Amino acid sequence: MAGKCERCGQTILPDDAVCWQCGARLMPASGAAISPTGKDDADMPAIAWTTLAYLAVSTAVILLLLVWMMIILAQQPLL
Repeated sequence: MAGKCERCGQTILPDDAVCWQCGARLMPASGAAISPTGKDDADMPAIAWTTLAYLAVSTAVILLLLVWMMIILAQQPLL
């Protein structure tokens, strides 16, 4: 008999150890879900907007450098 994850509501099978949708660890006996760290999500600190912006800009710069390198390598013969 399939159950539901208490955290996200995704259908889970009785032999599932974690929820495939949200990653919550499932209790084997009761089927209750807890977060992977064993803490409530309310206890987790929220990521700062400045950190998120830094990561986004860093990712964009790396992608632009990779595209630029591909364009440069495509224009010149390799040998």
